[in-house]
Amino acid sequence: MLVCAFDPALHRDAYGAEITAQAGGRRLMRCINPVYSYLCSNDPRAHFGLGQAERVDALEVIWPDGSDEIFPGGAVDRLVVLRKGEGKHTKGK
Repeated sequence: MLVCAFDPALHRDAYGAEITAQAGGRRLMRCINPVYSYLCSNDPRAHFGLGQAERVDALEVIWPDGSDEIFPGGAVDRLVVLRKGEGKHTKGK
């Protein structure tokens, strides 16, 4: 599963967002980050290898400003675009 985190207020990807996927009784965390090495740029989407899991239970996001939201899960093997403000707020700002 590939996950893109987008901030509509900034009209761009939410670099620095932390995504947690809950699937198959596991929690996997990835960051939205286009940089992995000196003078480079990479795909900023978060890739989750979910193994035998057939669906994701939920996706949690901690946005760069510290607020957090939870989004419903769904099928695996797809691209998911999470837009700030469209999920359910949890404990953050």
